[in-house]
Amino acid sequence: MPNGCCQRFPSKGCFDRKLRGFEEDTVTKFIVWTKDKAFGVDDPKPVSKKIKWRLQYVPFDGIPFMVVGRRVYSCHQGVDKHKHEKLTRQLQLLDDHSDHCYEERRRLQDSKKLDCPARIYVVHLIRFPDYKIPDDIHKQRKKTAGRLRCALTKNPSAVKLEEQYVACFPRIEEHKNHPVLGEHSVDGRPTPAHSDPLPELTYDHSNLTPERRPPKLRTVSVPPKKRLRVDSKPDNAENIRCDLQGVSMDITGEMTTESFMEYTTTEESTMVTKMECTDDQLQIKETQEELERLKTLLAQKEEENDLLRDKIQTHQARYPLTPETINNSSVPNYFKYCTGFTYDEFNNLCRFFRLPDNETVPQTHILLKYDQLNRHIRHMPFHEQFLLVLMKLKQNFDLKELAFKFKIDVQTVNNLFSSWIDFMYDRLGNLSVWPHRDIITENMPDNYKAGFPTTFAILDCTELKIEKPSSLLVQSQTYSNYKSTNTLKSLIACDPRGSIMFASTLYTGSISDQELFRQCKIKDLLKGLLQCGYLKRGDGLMVDKGFLIEKDVKELGLKLNIPPFAKSNLQMPVPDVQITKKIDKHTVHIERATARVKNFKIVSGRIPNSTLGNINQIWFVVCMLSNFQQHIIQA
Repeated sequence: MPNGCCQRFPSKGCFDRKLRGFEEDTVTKFIVWTKDKAFGVDDPKPVSKKIKWRLQYVPFDGIPFMVVGRRVYSCHQGVDKHKHEKLTRQLQLLDDHSDHCYEERRRLQDSKKLDCPARIYVVHLIRFPDYKIPDDIHKQRKKTAGRLRCALTKNPSAVKLEEQYVACFPRIEEHKNHPVLGEHSVDGRPTPAHSDPLPELTYDHSNLTPERRPPKLRTVSVPPKKRLRVDSKPDNAENIRCDLQGVSMDITGEMTTESFMEYTTTEESTMVTKMECTDDQLQIKETQEELERLKTLLAQKEEENDLLRDKIQTHQARYPLTPETINNSSVPNYFKYCTGFTYDEFNNLCRFFRLPDNETVPQTHILLKYDQLNRHIRHMPFHEQFLLVLMKLKQNFDLKELAFKFKIDVQTVNNLFSSWIDFMYDRLGNLSVWPHRDIITENMPDNYKAGFPTTFAILDCTELKIEKPSSLLVQSQTYSNYKSTNTLKSLIACDPRGSIMFASTLYTGSISDQELFRQCKIKDLLKGLLQCGYLKRGDGLMVDKGFLIEKDVKELGLKLNIPPFAKSNLQMPVPDVQITKKIDKHTVHIERATARVKNFKIVSGRIPNSTLGNINQIWFVVCMLSNFQQHIIQA
């Protein structure tokens, strides 16, 4: 068990700054001793196993967690890792007696390690705060861990998690065989006995032989004073004696004054030097205190900036393209251009798919499962994900362009689109989109009700162009004589107002309309509607000319409204012409409904072969999404 204090950090950057500050405060250096590969990864993935509540230096706080990785830092004066290898190599060199003409002399450098046992233990955790328990009871821990494993197995994206780094730092007493700052200081400051701890941490070079001799001290030569010279002899000896005595007295007085001045100047200079040294020490001490205060303040501000930066990047800067920014664009109707819906219709769709309004609320009540969950998907709000899918359906943007717009990678865009298509296909497929005959009659247009009051559905086939397959067999099966290209065909049924009530799966383009009607299971649907009372016997279906399904419809007990055919070499009678115009006037509604579906460019252009894997889901989704738009014909 480590003896130091344990501290928690929200990110690896905060721990790295703390480690640098710890090294600066103790004048030490720590190096990586052992580490795990998963330690410090940007996007750790939770696993349904290995749920822990405490570790050797992580106390119990009621929150379960998983260990991502560990790392151990050792003092740079610690144990030499390569001690055994160096000894083995030295023995090999000593035992090597080769026949070369010269003797190779090599000696490995001795290790400077001092076997210091100080270590820093760090563990990278994933915590689950929503599963916190109040007491440390085995039964509560076991029950909560089981619920957490079930949640991670069913929908990992719905489980709220947070990363944390727990570090255990050594104490000053744990450093051995070498001095540190704490041994020569009081409260982190130098003492009179050890004014500077740095010389204590350096190697002793006194035993080494210097490269050059130290220079000798130079002596300053003082010029000799000039002596008094007497050029002329005085007239009498007494005057000479007096003059000499006077001169000697003057010289002595001058020498005494000079000596006193020299002594005074030396004493003053010594006092000034002492005063200057005292002032410098005080100034250095004040500067060091101010520097320590500024370092502490800077570390606090850096931690605050990191937390704010992470929050901004998570909620705002990471996904700058939001429904609100598109709606507030200066370009008119830009939201409808990108998605095919107005902003209000988009919000109605979000409520239909039960997407949360608050970005911070996790989604737990929808069956949205991703093929691969990463940090981009985990942090991206559901409204932005839905916006990306609608932009792909409406404008068929390239994956790279969507990745650039939403600041994510291409693989994430592909993963999001395929996962959302499956979710929307299941959600829309469970709806009963064929209403009761009374509801259709109530909302039927007046001109339609006057001519065909008991005709409740209009049928037609449409084709989607695809790339030419590489297989010759598939080429012949998908080739359409009507379009003169390779296509896929689908049967669509709409009500008199143009809302789609049925969209079959896609078949090869060579199939006929009659055969498609028999294979697309619409006959089973009509039988079920007749049994449950949604339709009655004698109700009609409307089709365009060439849809030869009258026999199949009569077997169901329904009536088929189809334009009459002209007989060969005879002009069509006037009643038949009027019936044809009357029917064609209303069969145009199914063509307008099909055209609105093909406004989604993902199905209007030539579909690549890479999209054929989920083209049936995409086709059904765009058909049903068109019903959320404004009706083609107002009642």
